[in-house]
Amino acid sequence: MTRDEIFEMLKPWGWSAQAVDLGIGADFRCEYCSRDLIASVDDYDTWQIDHILPRTDEREAL
Repeated sequence: MTRDEIFEMLKPWGWSAQAVDLGIGADFRCEYCSRDLIASVDDYDTWQIDHILPRTDEREAL
């Protein structure tokens, strides 16, 4: 499936082109914790750009 096909499929659910590109680049997994962000409704609900590309490391914040 091409990027454009994926985008057209996800666009009706509010996915931006940026979110699709990030998702494809990360294999739809969080790059920090490896959670499969499309495995379930609960995981999908955690989908955020910050979850894909963490802006800070929680351990550094402590």
